[in-house]
Amino acid sequence: MTTSFPFDRRTLLGSGVAGLVLAGTPCHAQPGHPSARLDDVLPALEPAHPRLLLDDTRMQACRQQAAHDPVYRQLIDRIMAEARTILAEPVVPYRLTGNDRPSMLGGSRAIIRKVLHCAFAWRWSGDRVFAERVRTELLSAAHFPEWNHTHFLDVAETAFGVAIGYDWIHAALSDEDRATIRMALVEKALLWADRAYRGSGDEWLGFPGFYWNWNQVCNGGVLAAALAVAEDEPQLVADILAGVQRSVPLALAGFAPDGAGPEGPVYWTYGITFHVLILAMLQSALGSDFALGSGAAFAQTDMYRLWVQGPTGLAFNYGDCKEQLGPTAALAWLGQHHGHAAVTALARAEMIASFAKPRLDGEFDRFFPLYALWYPQATKTPLLAQHGRRFCGHAELAIFRGDWSSMDSAYLGFKAGNNATNHAHLDLGSFVLEGQGVRWAVDLAGDSYQIPGYFDGKSSSGKRYGIFRVSTAGHGTLMPEGVGQDPFAKALIARFAERADGGFAIADLTSAYPGHARSVRRGIDFARRGARVTVRDEIDGARPGAAWRWAMFTRAAIIITGNRAVLTQDGKSMLAVIETPGMDFHELSATPSSAAENPNRGVRILAITTAADQETRAIQVALYPLGDRPGRAGVLAPLDQWEA
Repeated sequence: MTTSFPFDRRTLLGSGVAGLVLAGTPCHAQPGHPSARLDDVLPALEPAHPRLLLDDTRMQACRQQAAHDPVYRQLIDRIMAEARTILAEPVVPYRLTGNDRPSMLGGSRAIIRKVLHCAFAWRWSGDRVFAERVRTELLSAAHFPEWNHTHFLDVAETAFGVAIGYDWIHAALSDEDRATIRMALVEKALLWADRAYRGSGDEWLGFPGFYWNWNQVCNGGVLAAALAVAEDEPQLVADILAGVQRSVPLALAGFAPDGAGPEGPVYWTYGITFHVLILAMLQSALGSDFALGSGAAFAQTDMYRLWVQGPTGLAFNYGDCKEQLGPTAALAWLGQHHGHAAVTALARAEMIASFAKPRLDGEFDRFFPLYALWYPQATKTPLLAQHGRRFCGHAELAIFRGDWSSMDSAYLGFKAGNNATNHAHLDLGSFVLEGQGVRWAVDLAGDSYQIPGYFDGKSSSGKRYGIFRVSTAGHGTLMPEGVGQDPFAKALIARFAERADGGFAIADLTSAYPGHARSVRRGIDFARRGARVTVRDEIDGARPGAAWRWAMFTRAAIIITGNRAVLTQDGKSMLAVIETPGMDFHELSATPSSAAENPNRGVRILAITTAADQETRAIQVALYPLGDRPGRAGVLAPLDQWEA
């Protein structure tokens, strides 16, 4: 695919005059968006390299920490061991994979891993072999035909890796090497980014207007490239920085009002890692983060990460997110920056757990050396006393936890919000549940992104909504007459209350089922620190005789006796009881009809099917995740009578 540039861009990108960049000729665009003034955006550029994250002062602080802290020394040893492993690995090749939108993202991320580890190893040890390994990787990437601007995450992550390498081993590069790498950063990243900030209209360059992870990742990668070459391309870099300053506040708004990740915890980790990188790079290179980390929502977003992880370590994985959470050094930065000791303690525990991994190949392990920069110090951390927390915004969440001292404690995550959010599923009213170290109620997470139509969700008839794991049928919520939720529905948590032993939340799901009922509400009560969890649904004004399905997805074995079901998993058991008269449980298959989709092996659906043959149809189920047995039936109190 070719894209036309204004004349000056086209000539710069043409092979005949690309050398103008090497000669130091500025290559900024003709104004389409007002150009930034250098004095406004580059007031105090650190003149020397390295200037990104790990300057000489920061490096000296790292050495001082290692001199007296054995855990920090273990961290350094782990980074050095990984760097030595990388020395024997081949250079990352240029390769596009995938069908609908070919991507080189796997290679881009591999470049970051190799460059960060080996560049840090050179800075730490002075051993030239590590600098040479980085140089080889940078020159290879510089000679790629492109960095795949039609999937701009590829550009961003490649640019970040190349920029950090260029900056950190700057002293070990020849003038010719620097010119080659610098030209690649300009031509393959910055010119495309400048086009994006000026509002090109190209759909693949829309990241400046996004509020989700693409905003932070793309801005972060581009910013690294800009700051790395700022002394050679001052006007272009000033324009890029102005674009970053206009764009990143949209990502901040995505956290509003209280820090929840709109796309779920894994994509939160991806975006927040680059958001923290943006702040830290600006601070190290320019002495200011330009208030791109300000606001009450950002100040609480690390607490979202703390709450969204259950006692088992698994995530409340709504949307396309997986259950496994990858650790990130950015969490350590956030915990210390915001003074949240519990968050810092979690970051430290995750870092130490990584020491024992035979290979740093997890979701975000490419950033592992950043722990040395943002080292989570040991701290005395009192256990949180709070048992419930509500998060509002694109993802409306109510989360309850029995206590913070044991992986056996009960945990409940309840989901409402906006079905049209990026990476969202049709899952309003769904929940996950833990107890006794077991995840009893599960969310299946996303399916393969290579399934045709996986991201075809711009209309209610999009192919995305027919994929089982995305559809309402693939989630533990209500579903009328086999019809899924409206893909553009918004459901608020209308009431929330915390108690000394837990609390409750009530979501209004009416908008999710237009035309099926006058009102649909689901309440979840977390009592006795999770010993009893009540799920109560009230359907008002439904069509007479319409069949509604209640569902809970589980990996446990299920034995059903009428209105009771015993779930067993890992030698533990949980009882489920239908407290509404006249209903029984049954088991459904979780296998999708399409062979192209995940078969969901080992997953079962505990279900209720009931006809809406009354003006108000209530369904009340009691769950006992800690293994308790009820002495008597629960009170069938209407949702309007629930009180804290």
